[in-house]
Amino acid sequence: MDNTHDSTRRNQRASIAARLIPVVLVLVVMAFAIRYMLSEGPPVAIVGDSITVVSAGQISDQLDAYEVSTRAVVGATASDMLPAAAELAQKRPEQLVVNLGSNDVRRSFPASQTEADYRTLLAGFPDTQCITFVSIN
Repeated sequence: MDNTHDSTRRNQRASIAARLIPVVLVLVVMAFAIRYMLSEGPPVAIVGDSITVVSAGQISDQLDAYEVSTRAVVGATASDMLPAAAELAQKRPEQLVVNLGSNDVRRSFPASQTEADYRTLLAGFPDTQCITFVSIN
């Protein structure tokens, strides 16, 4: 009788396990889905000058649903920010905002030099889906 009793218990355990495995799998998948939905939005890189530095609070507030990486320096020209842009490019952002050029104009840099710096900067972001240049007149 002990063999029959042990066999019945093993069958009950196997039956319970068989019912629990799909439930556990569903819970694991749901946990990953919820974690993915609650994660930060797509990566955004911002490279800029003093205008970006001064606007950091508003930028952070407006883009709180995104994973934002910012490199900005007061008085920076497009040429000055090429190393910082290269650093940001390593993060492979989906979007790039460039707020540079005001200091190039202020220092009377030739437009051709600034354009060449922009081209160099952009070459580091070949897979970036959206690139936006902004400036203040």
